Amino acid sequence: VQLVPLADQLINRAAELAADDALRGADAVYVSVALEHRCALVSLDREQRERAAHRVRSLTPDQAVAEIRATSS
Repeated sequence: VQLVPLADQLINRAAELAADDALRGADAVYVSVALEHRCALVSLDREQRERAAHRVRSLTPDQAVAEIRATSS
């Protein structure tokens, strides 16, 4: 887990994502963080994953755990 400060650039991107992809505000922040850090978005929120999938790799927690286990073996 890493704490990420909400810098202006991240917030501005989140606002654009919210408007462009019909994401809720907090959901857009999570997508913006995933993009900024070039990592997958892991969420139980199906709607968020579907709306963000064209921008960032989107996984359920079960999928993420399975991938971690597969690469650890």
